[in-house]
Amino acid sequence: MLAYLDESGIAHHHDSTKRPVLLAICIPEELHRTIAGRVYRWRKDLPHALAWEKGELKGTALIKPRIFEKYPSDRDLVDRAFDLILESDVAVFAVIMSHPGKDRKLTAVILPCEYRRIIERVNLYMQHEHEGEMAVLVFDGKGTGLVPRGLAPAVEAFLFRSEEGRCYGNVVESPLFVDSKITPGIQLADLAASAVRQFCENELSSQSPDGRDAFLLALSRYNEILRSKTRDYKMGRTKHYGFYEMPTKFLYQPVDESSPI
Repeated sequence: MLAYLDESGIAHHHDSTKRPVLLAICIPEELHRTIAGRVYRWRKDLPHALAWEKGELKGTALIKPRIFEKYPSDRDLVDRAFDLILESDVAVFAVIMSHPGKDRKLTAVILPCEYRRIIERVNLYMQHEHEGEMAVLVFDGKGTGLVPRGLAPAVEAFLFRSEEGRCYGNVVESPLFVDSKITPGIQLADLAASAVRQFCENELSSQSPDGRDAFLLALSRYNEILRSKTRDYKMGRTKHYGFYEMPTKFLYQPVDESSPI
């Protein structure tokens, strides 16, 4: 299993996004070639889409109001991407945050809480639905600016050395970092994270979008697709939601002193 992780916005007090999101889309290895083939065909079907100027499908470029108002080929690309997620045997998990109002004081080799929570959900998914198999965490090669020394040593330290991480026996300890331009799984995760973030920032869970607003209507549809692909797991008295709205206080949660990382 390949678990592609990407973020939309960063949970940092200098970042402007109001509801940063970290999302994982879990794709069976045998589906990767099929999905890559679909994305490749889109280039032939929609050669004039502006998205190809950047060489990949990016949420920052495609999931915005003007695309839905003026660029039908690019809107078609986005619709096809979410239809592909709907049709495929994949699972989606997300950690949804609020903007931190102060410095989180993150240090090297300490994995931020949102990454621990998303890995927890990937591990639960493997335990419950792919027993005996392992998930490989796959990140955009650019990683994140949150961790001073980068994600790779922080993820490895968490899974190898922390008491919590050592319990996640269905996740491979060494993550992969890939070029998003040639990795459709990362591109889908990027689009999905952007859609979830903007759905939350537009507060669409508490109000219905204007029937004339094509962008907001599309965000609602994409969110419905993604949530249909998630799983909730109950462990003892605790319910782990597939789409987890993490309390802001956890952004500042210190690592357990018993975890020597």
